Amino acid sequence: MKNERIDCKVILDKRRESKNHTYPLRMRLTFKRKRKYYSITTKLTEEDWNILNSESVKGQLRKIRNDIAKVEETAKDVIKSIPAFSFKEFEERFFNKRTKEEYLSFYFSEYIQTLRKNEQVKTAISYETAINSLTKFKKNIKPTEIDVKFLSEYEKWMLKNKKSNSTIGIYLRNLRSIMNILKEKKLISENEYPFGRKKYQIPQGRNVKKAIPLPYIKQIFDYKISDDNLFKERSKDFWLFSYLANGMNFTDIANLVWGDFSDDSFVFIRSKTKRTTKHNPHPITVMRNEYINAIIKKWGNVEKAKYPDELVFNHYCPTKIGYKSAVTLYSKGLQHKKLLFQNWGSTPDFFSMV
Repeated sequence: MKNERIDCKVILDKRRESKNHTYPLRMRLTFKRKRKYYSITTKLTEEDWNILNSESVKGQLRKIRNDIAKVEETAKDVIKSIPAFSFKEFEERFFNKRTKEEYLSFYFSEYIQTLRKNEQVKTAISYETAINSLTKFKKNIKPTEIDVKFLSEYEKWMLKNKKSNSTIGIYLRNLRSIMNILKEKKLISENEYPFGRKKYQIPQGRNVKKAIPLPYIKQIFDYKISDDNLFKERSKDFWLFSYLANGMNFTDIANLVWGDFSDDSFVFIRSKTKRTTKHNPHPITVMRNEYINAIIKKWGNVEKAKYPDELVFNHYCPTKIGYKSAVTLYSKGLQHKKLLFQNWGSTPDFFSMV
């Protein structure tokens, strides 16, 4: 059946006037000459309704008009999703969808799905962590509840729970991105947007990166795994591989294919910049040396080296993307790096070194 035969429009229902001379707004759905009306909880005078539909509308009435457009858009999306339309099926889908869309978590979830489709898994995890933290602070948050007071109280709560300014900044920059999307879609107004000058300022963390002194690098190279811990040995080797390959990201290591390699070098494009530089990519060349070759021989899928599209470290990265393996390699490698420094009596300052 053709959904074009279904008419959907929010109207001023003048059948019943309230004591304050307002009328309810209702969404009118017409199908096969049958009409049903659904309340959207807003009431207006006839004068305000006429202003609302004029070009000069502003302020609260403009916000109501944007809300009406959103309700109509949601209803039309639901109608398109129903193979054989019925009012009952529409009501079940529409009211369930509207309930979900009231909450901030819905928009985070939508954006996280987009990130995962774009294979930006680490960024998706960052957004998941942010919304988990925000909903732990306050359940069932609505976008319209995110104001300067809310953000200031959230910041205080995070500091009270021993979270750093860096962590707070990461979570709130993710929130700001979602609020930017909502503002672009006109789901919140400029006045409701809480970030910016003379509004809430996201705290900035200090992340001073320092290079590990060469004596410590040598100790990592020379360190012998004495307890036959295969995972610890692999973590050490992949950390060294990253170090020798110009600080190569573990996701990029997981995605290396044999086609990237020549006899004396290999080439890769950083995953962090691949999307932003896709029209002008900047390949990085890494010269192979005895250490890199030894790690490839030890952990690589060398029997598939003649196939250009095969992953170099396929055994440890079972999917083409290999993100879970990359994250595991990184986190375990970092844990073992800390353990090495602790064994040598180093201070915690070295833990964040690169």
